[in-house]
Amino acid sequence: MTRRVADLSSEPLGLPHASLASSTAETIAPAAPASRRAWATRTDTSVLLAVGVMLGPQGFAILNAGTLALLDPVVPVALAALGVLTVFDLGGTLGRRAQAFAEPITRGVVAAAVVAGGLLMLATVTNLLFAATWMTAVALGICASTSSAPHAPDEAERERGFDALLPIVIGGLAIGAWRDGTPQQATAVAVQMLAISLLVAGAGWLLLDRRGTEQEQRVFGAGTLLLLGGAADYLASSALLAGLAAGVFWRTTGGPASDITRRDLTHLQHPLLALVLLVAGAQTVVSPATLALACAYAVLRTLGVLAGSIAAGAAAPRLPSPGIIGVAFALNAARGGAAEMSVALSAAVLGTIGAQLLTGMARERAAA
Repeated sequence: MTRRVADLSSEPLGLPHASLASSTAETIAPAAPASRRAWATRTDTSVLLAVGVMLGPQGFAILNAGTLALLDPVVPVALAALGVLTVFDLGGTLGRRAQAFAEPITRGVVAAAVVAGGLLMLATVTNLLFAATWMTAVALGICASTSSAPHAPDEAERERGFDALLPIVIGGLAIGAWRDGTPQQATAVAVQMLAISLLVAGAGWLLLDRRGTEQEQRVFGAGTLLLLGGAADYLASSALLAGLAAGVFWRTTGGPASDITRRDLTHLQHPLLALVLLVAGAQTVVSPATLALACAYAVLRTLGVLAGSIAAGAAAPRLPSPGIIGVAFALNAARGGAAEMSVALSAAVLGTIGAQLLTGMARERAAA
């Protein structure tokens, strides 16, 4: 009989994001062939996004406005769970191996600068990208700063998940600034949200640390995620940042609560992350403006990541696939209702599909 130990080693639905890989990988079943895993890494996120677009109002209208309204309360919970997963995946300890994750952070910062600056320049010199306001350009720059790596057994590969930390933090502050208008108000709301997130995480830690049945532990874990997502949604803040703060708390404190939360997220991550991709795709508006913006985003993101790898001193330029965090951030930002963020979400979804195609072609050419 094949026995599996609860872990996060297999990326849910083959999603190509390093933060969904396990830091406690232990599976007795045989691993998938490398070629099949590489294929899944390049395609599954794009497939789910494309399916979401086809099922949305501009396609078959299965995920129409009414259905999306019913799913709306679950979205911040899924985003908070993704923030927690990002922390649990980080290899090593949170305060060590700064040199190991200096490259992905440098690569992400350069990619964000290239995408945001390039879109603003294109918007200035041509009317083709009239949808690229400064808010849209900054949002897409944050989306481009995250990336993923294929399954890798060595610790250094998995530590590329560190490139998601800075975009989540900066993106959370940016969402508050776009909504409240002033840095002071945005900072105040962010502090309130972080304080509430830590309180919820602390309460969950106390409840999960006590002895109880597995059913009780699952109820407490699910309730904690619901509170995290609900609090962030009530404050119109970043649910990703709320989950990140809670994840840092749980991973730092350790103990049974951390293990139980990791175990429960193993069971919940598949439907929640699929929900994020399908809802993001369904909310995508396909138009000449968003298609042009998405093409520019895909090309600039590719150039920015390559330039970032060179700036980080990589032995050879790397071109990792776009991660799910970028789409999740765009979806989180679009929940505020700003027209610029809706454009950014559409461009991020379509651009992620295009960037994955470019990455796949580049890898196949390099392997030939």
